[in-house]
Amino acid sequence: MTNHTRKDAGDRSALGGLIVKAGLGNADRAFLMGVLVEAASITPGSAEHDRLKAKGVSAFLAGARKEFAAQYNRDRQ
Repeated sequence: MTNHTRKDAGDRSALGGLIVKAGLGNADRAFLMGVLVEAASITPGSAEHDRLKAKGVSAFLAGARKEFAAQYNRDRQ
């Protein structure tokens, strides 16, 4: 496997992980494609883009807090 192929595989895996984290792991593939195509049409820097980005940042922070709390609780046992 070349470095480029390995990177592509890692990128696909990371994107799949985002879909699962967003709670869409069981969503229909056509629906997911529609969501992504729609998202691709949003202009970076627009109000909608900024709103969605802020929502994503909040979701990442919430996940990080959960992971930190879980690790903290495991370490205390």
